Amino acid sequence: MSSYRSLCCLILTISLHRTQAANPEIVVPNVVIEAEEGNTAELVWNYTDIPDVILERWVRAETGAPVALRNPNGETKIFLDRAELFGTASIRIRDLTKDDTGFYELHTIYADGKLASRAVELIVAYGPSSMDIVVHPYPSYEGNNINLTCYADSRPPSNYTWERENGDLPADRMTYDPHTGVLSIRNATREDVDKYKCTAGNGVGYSVREFTDLELWYSPRSTSLQADPGWAWREGDTVTLRCTTDAFPPATFTWRREDDGIIPEEPRVEQNRLAGTLIFNGIEKSDVGTYVCEAANGIGQLDSAKFVIDQVLEPLPGVVDNMGQSGTGDNPATRGNVVQPIGGSTHVTSSILLYLAAMLFSLTVCRL
Repeated sequence: MSSYRSLCCLILTISLHRTQAANPEIVVPNVVIEAEEGNTAELVWNYTDIPDVILERWVRAETGAPVALRNPNGETKIFLDRAELFGTASIRIRDLTKDDTGFYELHTIYADGKLASRAVELIVAYGPSSMDIVVHPYPSYEGNNINLTCYADSRPPSNYTWERENGDLPADRMTYDPHTGVLSIRNATREDVDKYKCTAGNGVGYSVREFTDLELWYSPRSTSLQADPGWAWREGDTVTLRCTTDAFPPATFTWRREDDGIIPEEPRVEQNRLAGTLIFNGIEKSDVGTYVCEAANGIGQLDSAKFVIDQVLEPLPGVVDNMGQSGTGDNPATRGNVVQPIGGSTHVTSSILLYLAAMLFSLTVCRL
């Protein structure tokens, strides 16, 4: 009797052991998988034993979006059209994009209702495809310290180089960090205004380049004045004084006469504050004087230039002004140089022709 009881206890113990046996564990050989954009990645999961499962489900951990499902009969459903199942419980993803980067989890529901899961991280490396350049501060003024920051979306992060279109980067004032993409300009001057090129690359795919114009705001400088025509001005001439300056944003111009500050009114004299012109529509002797052009753009101090109209000559003899009057006035000498029309010119010409005809007729009669 005791032997029978011992055998029953042994069978019961074995049965209880089988009932309480642990489900197979999920094994992940590589928890991180790296691949380049456009290639194929294999995410591998295995079990320590043949599992007795109700359902296997592969999902994106960040969003919970399903990638694939499989039931005990081996029936599968693929939600990512570039994915396929292979091996024991693994997934292969083709034509990788940078958006495939993330954590993928296998969730297994065993026949006894218990749940197990393991994650694999997929890192997709991709080269820079676009780039942004930020200038700080903006607007930037002459004398500022300025940073041009170049950023390209890539994995792994890109290295950066900076170049200047017209000349080198002066080492004493311009330096860049190849890791952060920052070009630092110390104590910027208007000579630094130029086009700058940033190149980004990380060894994956192709490098990309982007250009930016350094726009520097500065006060007027090197203001100058010119006249058209440049000399020998005569009464009635149209004379243009043109003022130019180096400034950004562009300057506006104001005019004054140095001795009395008075500029004749339009329409005889026209001022253009944007073009920097002062136009005399029929200059006069009273316009002799020193003219001052002042350039300003709201930054720093204004700059100015002077031009002297030292004399205005009388009109050339015989020149007719806009009123249809001779420019010579009553000057007898001037009048003497004007060719006056001769009222009897037609009669004189006719007499000469008759005289020549008579001479020709007389010669003909003599020969006969």
